[in-house]
Amino acid sequence: MRRPRRTNPPRPAPPPVLLGGVALAGVGALLGLVGLLALRPVETLPDPWDPWRLAVYGLLALGPAAVFWAAGQALRMGLFWLFGTVACGIFGYVLIFVPPPAGSLTAPAVAGFLALFFFALVAGLTPPLYALGLLLFTRRLHRQDLRRALRQAGLLALYAVACLGMVLFQLFNGLNALLLGVVLALLEFFFLSHRA
Repeated sequence: MRRPRRTNPPRPAPPPVLLGGVALAGVGALLGLVGLLALRPVETLPDPWDPWRLAVYGLLALGPAAVFWAAGQALRMGLFWLFGTVACGIFGYVLIFVPPPAGSLTAPAVAGFLALFFFALVAGLTPPLYALGLLLFTRRLHRQDLRRALRQAGLLALYAVACLGMVLFQLFNGLNALLLGVVLALLEFFFLSHRA
């Protein structure tokens, strides 16, 4: 007779006071980054190892890491905080230190920027959508489904990036935005009904 396999109980989440403190430290680091960028033209410093640039690198890593780690621990999202930290850190680095190409925008430069923006948006939208799923869904399979939250964040980010791309290439109008929104909403409805 086979003995039932023992499963380890889930680790308890860190205390809310600790999570709140870490999240506040992350927000403070991001505010410090904004203040530093407002006071000093760090992006014009040619030496990549200049102390002010190193401070920006540190705040770009520390701020998102603290916020995403605290949210991920509170919502039990596993290692998602690593993705959020990397996606937002790289996007922030490009925004601060990579100048736009001289002259007119090229398609590869726009595509690269939009791709980084897409991943940063997915990272930022996933935790609130995951938390919303915990509130709305009754079945545990649907409530604790990180893939659902990632998919929904991806669809919303795709909508925002596509609209921004249409604006950059002067193709944006209300009808295009509405049709794209309807298509993505129907796609998500199909996924939700398929999993029900």
